[in-house]
Amino acid sequence: MRKTVSTRMRLFFVSSLAVFTFSCAAPQIEQIRTRNSTGIEYNDYEYAQMWHHINELKKGDSQVQGYAAAMLSQSGKIAVNPLIELLENKRALVRSYAAMALGRIGDERAVPALVEALSDDDKGVQSSAAEALGEIAEKNPKVKTDSAKKLLVELLDYDETRPNAARALIKMGDLRGTVCLLIDEGLGDQYSHDAIKKLTEVGDEAIPYLVRAISHNDVWVGINAARVIEHIAKKNPSGSRLIEVSPSLLHKLRNTHWKIKESLESALESIGVPVIQMMVKTLKDDDKSMRLSASVILYEISRNNKESPEIENATPFIIEALKDSETNVKIYSIRTLKEIGDGRSKAAIMKALEDRSLRPYAIQALEEIGDPEALPLLKNIRINDREPSYRKAAKKAMDAIQSRTRNRYNMNDLSGEKM
Repeated sequence: MRKTVSTRMRLFFVSSLAVFTFSCAAPQIEQIRTRNSTGIEYNDYEYAQMWHHINELKKGDSQVQGYAAAMLSQSGKIAVNPLIELLENKRALVRSYAAMALGRIGDERAVPALVEALSDDDKGVQSSAAEALGEIAEKNPKVKTDSAKKLLVELLDYDETRPNAARALIKMGDLRGTVCLLIDEGLGDQYSHDAIKKLTEVGDEAIPYLVRAISHNDVWVGINAARVIEHIAKKNPSGSRLIEVSPSLLHKLRNTHWKIKESLESALESIGVPVIQMMVKTLKDDDKSMRLSASVILYEISRNNKESPEIENATPFIIEALKDSETNVKIYSIRTLKEIGDGRSKAAIMKALEDRSLRPYAIQALEEIGDPEALPLLKNIRINDREPSYRKAAKKAMDAIQSRTRNRYNMNDLSGEKM
């Protein structure tokens, strides 16, 4: 099968051929130099050749156009204005080649026109304009690129334009380009430790691009992007970008790879209190896996925020989750109520003893809470339950509560004697 050669490779080939051919075959004419209205020097032969290649670029086939663009990039500053005009040509390929040539020339006069080309209807032209702006910025560090950066960042959202837009931003000293390139080229396998470390160091600024990368076609990019978000959340859980994208993180939990889910759950747990209300709403989700994720996240948050008003306000909804059809949701709700430990929570856990699927978890929770009010219920289980393991667990819980109660009374007695 005949191999096809990409436009970019063909341009590189004809560019090299053009330089060689032009240097060997150019007629040895008298170099009478003229200065035009913009102060640029040229001779009649250069001027004629430049316009010859402009016409080839406008009217030739793709191979001739690639050759013409390569030659125009060697023409230098005299070709800038004609090439800028070609950015308005009706043919997208002509506009794309004109942008490439302007990038290679590197004249900052082309910047406004190339910035406008970033909004072209054709993605190929947009990509070529992005590449050209990066080349000009690299050759002219002082050139103003603020207007270009805003549009280049928008082009990061599209697969066709992202690579050149990212490289252009890097050349302009914008961190967002580095982030996107690290994601696309550094997270594509299970051994992406270096890219993960660098992106974690970038922190909050990388978050929006990492969230988008979770849905990448390459599953390892998605997994590693989620890992970076997890690391950033643990390092700086109160980051504004992280809180801002938390609804997106929750949405990404749906129908995703289990490794991605694990990392995003951990990130949401680290964010903590700001996501409590969102998790409470998710306890009513139609998807049982989403309800389970919400119950797990609420449990982890409750462990570190027991006295938070948000947790207190969430308690009635967590109690309601004890009626869920999914056993694991109910188990994590018991664990969360145990961490909260107020009167409503203890009453709900004691009520949960009536559900045999929850009984061992409720017994364990009551043991850890250590409230003597649970002793009569535990005694009833110890004596009457048909399941030996439940009777054993109830006895263990009773012993622990009674021991703790005795110690408490002894401590009170000792305090009284000292007084």
